[in-house]
This record gives sequence, C-alpha cells and structure tokens, in this order.
Amino acid sequence: MALRSTGGIVLPKTKNPSKDEILLYDCPARVEIRLPELCAPAVEKDEYVRRYQIIACCEDGFSVYASIPGKVTVCEKDRIIIENDMSQKTAESDSNKPKTIDDINYESLIEYSRRYGVTGAYSGVPLYRKISGAYGKCSRIIINCIESDPYSGHVRALVCAHAKEIVLGAKILMIGMGVKKCVFALGASYSAAASAIKEHISDIPGMVIAGIKEKYPVGNEYLLLNAVYGKELSRSRSTAESGYPVFSAETVCELFSALRSGLPSIYKVLTVAGKGFSKPYAVRVPQGCSVADLADFIGTTEKFDVSFALGGPLNAISVDRDSFLANNTNMLLAYKAKKPFDGTCIRCARCASFCPMDLVPFLFHDSYSAGSYSDGVARGLYNCIECGICSYVCVGKIDLLSEIRAQKKALNEPEELTPEQPEEIPDTPDVTGATAEEEKQLDHESSAEEILDAVAGGILSSITEDEAAAETVEENIEEIVEEYIEKTAGAPDDDTTEENTGEDVPEPEIDAAEETVEETSEETDAPEESEAEKTDDNE
Repeated sequence: MALRSTGGIVLPKTKNPSKDEILLYDCPARVEIRLPELCAPAVEKDEYVRRYQIIACCEDGFSVYASIPGKVTVCEKDRIIIENDMSQKTAESDSNKPKTIDDINYESLIEYSRRYGVTGAYSGVPLYRKISGAYGKCSRIIINCIESDPYSGHVRALVCAHAKEIVLGAKILMIGMGVKKCVFALGASYSAAASAIKEHISDIPGMVIAGIKEKYPVGNEYLLLNAVYGKELSRSRSTAESGYPVFSAETVCELFSALRSGLPSIYKVLTVAGKGFSKPYAVRVPQGCSVADLADFIGTTEKFDVSFALGGPLNAISVDRDSFLANNTNMLLAYKAKKPFDGTCIRCARCASFCPMDLVPFLFHDSYSAGSYSDGVARGLYNCIECGICSYVCVGKIDLLSEIRAQKKALNEPEELTPEQPEEIPDTPDVTGATAEEEKQLDHESSAEEILDAVAGGILSSITEDEAAAETVEENIEEIVEEYIEKTAGAPDDDTTEENTGEDVPEPEIDAAEETVEETSEETDAPEESEAEKTDDNE
C-alpha cells in the first residue's frame, strides 16, 4: 500500500496539466530579480545586460543572473528590474564546466552550485546551502516529486519530459555528498512519472521509488519525511541539518542542466490554473516574470473580473497584475474574487483534527482576537507550515490562515500591528459537503481526533452552529486543550531534534510504489457551477 504521513486531507481531483507539454514563454516585457541577503548588485541603473550575465554577487560567492536581455531600469539593494529589448542576446557559456561526472566531488559541487545560481524550487534558498548543511550528516537523499495540491501538475509534466536529467542530477548529488541511497517520492497514482523514473534508475544502485498517498500537504518536506521514514523532526532545524535532505525534482533537473550546458539557472517551471484561465498549463518562464505578462500570454476569461494569487487554492496569497513571480513561485491562480471570511468560532476543534502539524489553530484565533500575538508562540505558531487546511475545514468560516500570517508578521516587526482584514481567497473545493463515504477516506491518525471525540461526540461531518451545543463545548474546551498541548508538544521544540546517528534506517520498499502505480485518478474539469460555488454565493 502507499506510504502516508499523519494529518492532512484528501482533496477532490481537478483537471491539471500533468499530462501536457510544458509551454515556453521566453519574452516577458520585464522581469524583477529579487536579490538574496548579503547580495550586492554588480550592474548599475541604465546599464545594458545580456541574458545569463551576472547582475549581482553575494559575499559567499553565490551569483545572480539576468533572465532576459535589456536595460536595467531599477537597481536597488534587494531587487533589479530589467526591461526586455527582445534582442535575445546571451552571454557565453562557462568554459570551465565539468566534462565528466568524475569531475564532481563535494568541493566542486558547492562551487558549481554557487557559480550557476541554482536555488530550491520551493524554498528559493541557494542549493549549496542545503548541500553544505547536510554534508557529513546524511546517508540518503530524497527527491520530492509530489504534488498534493489538486491544481498543480507541472512537476509531473517535468518528470515525464525530463526523467533522465532528474535522475542524473540526483546521481550528481549522491556523488558530491557521498551518499549511497536516493529515494524518489512520487504520488501513488503517478503511473507515467513512475514509469519514466523507473526506466532510468534500473542500472543505478541505491535508487528506489516510494509511492506516497496524495494527501494535502504531504509535499511539505517535513511531512514527506514522515511518510517515507516515519520520522517527525523539530521545525527548529531543517531536514537537511537533521540528516534527511529533501530536494525537489525541478532543482536537481536545473542542477544537471547547468552543469551540462555551462549556463546558469534562470528559468522557473510553474502551473497556471483557475477558472480565470481557459485551462491549466505547465509553463517555463524566465525568473522574475511579471503576473501581467504571463496572464496575457495564457489569456484570461472575459466572463468576470479576474483576480490573481500565488500558491495553491488553500494557501494562496493575493497579488495584483503588476506583481512579479519569485524564483520559488510554483503556481499562479486566476479566479473570481470572493468576500473575505467573516465568521465565528464555535469551538468544534475541526481545524485541530485536520492539522498536519498537530496544532490547535483555533487557539491562534483566540490570540489574534485578543491581540496577544505572543501567546501564539507558546501554542506552536512557528510550527505552522501555512498549508491553509484550518481555514478550509472551518465550520465557522474563519480565515485562520490570514490571522496566523498576521501574527507572524506582527511578531517579526518592531511596531505592533493591529489585526488585518483577511485576504480575498480563490475558489476552493468543498469539503464540508463531502459524503459519508468520502469522509471515511480522510485520515485522522493524529491524536487531535481525541479532541473531536471529547468536544463534538465524534461527529465530524454534521457539526452545526447550534448555540446550546456551543455553550456545552465552552464548558470543557480549555481543560481538553491544555491536555492536548501537553501530549503533542504543540509549542516550538527545543534543540533536541533526533539527528541521524548512522543507524540503519529501513528504506522504503519499491513495492510500495509498484503496488499502486496504475492510473487511479482520471482528472476532469470541475462543473461550471459547483455546489461549493452555490454555497458561497448564498453566504
């Protein structure tokens, strides 16, 4: 059977671009390149640059490159904007690129990763930092090919089209980091992607495939590690520092492509989806491409005013057309804006039952409402991965995710913030109206289910806003919550993370993937007027 992590939720299937070719959009009118910390511009305003030319350098040797040719119109300490002259002029490739795989060792891998500006596809952090943080502490690496968000499909499209490059990129990491085991984590129903990877790993010892149950948000590296190895790591350390480095499929593909061509990494692959577009697409764009340019290239509907957001439908952040994509943007949504959530917490604890990090999100709502943001830290605020499940399943229609983000922002700024209005959010599938059979499919391995049993009598799908029931809940909720926090250690862990001590941790069996790789998820377009939309229109 497929491997799985604790917590999370099974989302309805939607149409995605996983079986389509990846479009190339190479001519945006302008790009904005965000500069990492301790990075200084190497160009000046009004200077002309070519594609692949160095435009900034960091103190540690990491380089940033122009993703289009043209004139530098903005040059600041944290960003550079380039206007495209459409000339397609490019800088020359690196003549000192490695000639064979025998040229790769730890030192050269770090040097090439810095020189070619390779960053994490999800984190946006320079790749060499993760490599150096894990070196000497790990005996295996994990390649993340998971897409638990129903709209996302570009990773599967990338794996199917560039499986060889991904496998060779992973092999380079294994050689440079001195590890002998590599796990490719794919969704249990990714039959085409699994077949593509399997074709290229058959002759490489130490590489296996692990089939993972596609339960949102298992793509998070902490949850992915939990699914593959059954490990639960503290959020106070990265998975790399704890001896279990996780690299995305796109990152290792970019690493191999840069080493082979001698050209730096300047492109990003992402999914564009939502009802504002005619259909979902997987698109490869220059880093820093603007939302407006990409939206115009794809084409938006004229049926309604389109709003945009970056991220999946459960955790997206609203942006305007003049915004730019970051080097870790993996999805652009175009949707019909809805009214912000404005609800009331009925203390049902449903959010706690589904939270993949074993937190109690409605307590963060209490901290937010009271303006006591520091209380949220003791309740595990910084353990939150901002997946958005709590807002999604909230019966009281509270935008818990926006409140959590507002508290984190307030705690990281010198001036105290007043509670902000929740953001407009894109359309999301309806879970509160799930059938009894669908509810059975939702996993509740987390001990948070004990709260539901105590507070709501074990009733998950039929919680109401009945005042009498809410009053009964109020009488015993505080005692239950305190016991729950003590049991699950929801507060940020201290620096006692279990590190890899070299013991022989069982590897996932390849049979776990083979057993379920047949295609089980025929994706279809959502109906034009779904039940979720009807419900929202009546609210």
